[in-house]
Amino acid sequence: MRLDETQYRLIWTVHHILVDGWSASLIFKELLSLYDSFHRGARPALTRVPSYREYISWLQSQDIEQAEAYWRQELKGFVAPTPLPIPRPAQTTPENQPVYAEHRLWLSEAETERVKAGAREARVTVNTIVAGAWALLLARYSQEEEVVYGVTVAGRPAELEGVERMVGLFINTLAVRAKVEWDQEVGEWLEAQQQKQAELREYEYSPLMKVQGWSEVGRGEALFDTLLVYENYPVEEAVREEAGAGPAASGGGMKVKEVRISETTNYGVTVIVGPGRRLSLRVGYDESQYESEALHRMIRQFKVVLLELAQSRTSKLGEIGVLNQAEKERISLMLDSLPQTRDEQIESEALHGQIDAGRPFVAPRTDVERELAGMWASLLGWKNASIYDNFFESGGNSLLLTQLLLRIKNSFQIDLSLRELFEVPTIIQLTELILAKQVEQLEGSEINDLLASLKGTSA
Repeated sequence: MRLDETQYRLIWTVHHILVDGWSASLIFKELLSLYDSFHRGARPALTRVPSYREYISWLQSQDIEQAEAYWRQELKGFVAPTPLPIPRPAQTTPENQPVYAEHRLWLSEAETERVKAGAREARVTVNTIVAGAWALLLARYSQEEEVVYGVTVAGRPAELEGVERMVGLFINTLAVRAKVEWDQEVGEWLEAQQQKQAELREYEYSPLMKVQGWSEVGRGEALFDTLLVYENYPVEEAVREEAGAGPAASGGGMKVKEVRISETTNYGVTVIVGPGRRLSLRVGYDESQYESEALHRMIRQFKVVLLELAQSRTSKLGEIGVLNQAEKERISLMLDSLPQTRDEQIESEALHGQIDAGRPFVAPRTDVERELAGMWASLLGWKNASIYDNFFESGGNSLLLTQLLLRIKNSFQIDLSLRELFEVPTIIQLTELILAKQVEQLEGSEINDLLASLKGTSA
């Protein structure tokens, strides 16, 4: 497209059945090299590229039975795709036609360096930390401690000579299964995830359709609903580097700018991470299935988890949160704003799990506490409940616990796990958890509104 006398916009549309991202970067580098040669009146000097046929021959020689044994064992016991409970949009497109949308953000150079330094310290790759961050975030959203998501692999076998210069379709999409044990140390867990990645690479030639058939997920049901892509050779960087060495750099006539890549997949949510001086984070999604603001919030939370994971090698997985420092400070202010009573002083440690069972009766003071006290009273057959009453010590059982989970979800639109309720069995502790989860779902202005609401209802 010609924009004016000196500017043109090049739009290139291509299907992955022909080339992958790595190949696209090779094509653009050659294109710019040819332009440079023609501009200088020189003879183009392109090196011979090995034929794609050599890769096909290699692919046909792989042991598919060995791959089947690996995948059957790896996916054993996994029977349903990991859910991503994000609200659907209020209005859908005509006939629910997919509409692709995207949110993106960048880490600063300092933040990117912190991720790289964390990888070096933990003796893992940046890719491993990225995958670990997505597994943790998916576990938090799904409330499941074992998750499965899709991952795109380069698919270029190291033993195939010249494979890094071949052009064609090499990438493959496979399943990654990650178990999140919240009491495990971050560094130890990351090492285990990297080992699993190394094992998967031995079988990355496996066709996804066959992997699906080897799993225990029902026929016709997807193995996973989300896809993670770590670009090992981003096209934007390749084009900028080649353009920087081309005619524009030497006073010639061409300058490449505003390089932008947009990719669509057949998955509801695709997270794409691009390396470089500044890591880029993108989430592509189907607007007919997922609410835009919820996905925008999710990619910001992904950044928080990524940075925390990279800097918390000796921490426990359960200590990795999704709130940035500003949001944590808002929660702290929110909790500090709870009123004190005449009967006792509410100490800060009481708000963080150190509850004395011998404390006197304290009536609920906020809307959240009053709502929870009503649930306590109804399920346990009481007239009144103290904010320090322990659900399990007061007669709560597994059946009543299931009912409590459902009531909390209906009243506060928040999903809690059994593990979380076991860890916060009192009304005051559960109030803190509910407020924290509500803040995770809010924008900055909405957090301030919630604070104002709290102050107005905690008389």
